[in-house]
Amino acid sequence: MTTPVWINLILAVPFVLAIAGIPLWMTWKHTDTAPDFSPAREYLTAKSARRTAPAMIRPRALADLLATGPGKPASRSELALSRR
Repeated sequence: MTTPVWINLILAVPFVLAIAGIPLWMTWKHTDTAPDFSPAREYLTAKSARRTAPAMIRPRALADLLATGPGKPASRSELALSRR
């Protein structure tokens, strides 16, 4: 091999080591740290607590429910007969 090839190889070695070594060094240096998700967990807990509202009732089902009065709501078969 010629001299320029040897010089190129000698100069390439530090760059290859830096490209591989710096990320490895950063990973090994910070292995014991983990992200803290407690604020996100609190936010999601509060958000899910707000979603416990009753499900939305369809307008026709609401009208049928209100038509039955304050007593026991009508059964499905009674509602089906009243719609005919």
